[in-house]
Amino acid sequence: MQPIATAPRDGTLIRLWLRSEAEPLTGYWSRSAQGWCPWREIPPLVRHDVTHWAPAQDQAAAFAEPQVRVRRPSRPIVVVGCEPTSPTA
Repeated sequence: MQPIATAPRDGTLIRLWLRSEAEPLTGYWSRSAQGWCPWREIPPLVRHDVTHWAPAQDQAAAFAEPQVRVRRPSRPIVVVGCEPTSPTA
């Protein structure tokens, strides 16, 4: 493991250690989100609690990881500047 400050920020898949997770995740640096995102998580949740990283042993195997974690918000997502609408029946 190496400090996260030394990790590649070019989209390469790497193993990420986070304070909030028991096991490391495969992830990448997202330039558009300006943060670390887990691979195959829909929608990708930018993680700010990444502490360390290590190279993925096999990039092809990392890209082929079958696990997809789907996160559903527990409450509505608020977009600033949009007026709320009531649901239609």
